[in-house]
Amino acid sequence: MGCGSNNTGINLVNLMPSVEDLQVSRDMDNTIQFLYLDGNSDIVDISLDATRITVKDEHAGTVKLQYSFAAGEHEDGENGVDEINITTAAINAAVTPADDSKKWVYETRRIRPGGQEYVHLTGNFIVLPAVGR
Repeated sequence: MGCGSNNTGINLVNLMPSVEDLQVSRDMDNTIQFLYLDGNSDIVDISLDATRITVKDEHAGTVKLQYSFAAGEHEDGENGVDEINITTAAINAAVTPADDSKKWVYETRRIRPGGQEYVHLTGNFIVLPAVGR
């Protein structure tokens, strides 16, 4: 599974049932585009599904950031794409002012119309300190 950046500066993450670490910078807005893939690396049509990206301070811990999309609210549901923008304000609200960086955990979950839920990706969510700190 790959994680990279395209020429627009948007981080691309392919979502197969997998573990992948994500890093965001504390002192800037961070746009992350998620591409939902199945175990065969085929695109998953999420247009009729809900999706949820949750960041917690630890497994089964306190929610620090959460982004949800209902059916029809995806960036490009037919092609399995969600996009989130994690703003500097959201990061600063989630990270206590005395802390420059954090290492949390996250998961991306797809919820089918019938209620079945699938975790596509989980891993460490690392908030990097502001530049110059």
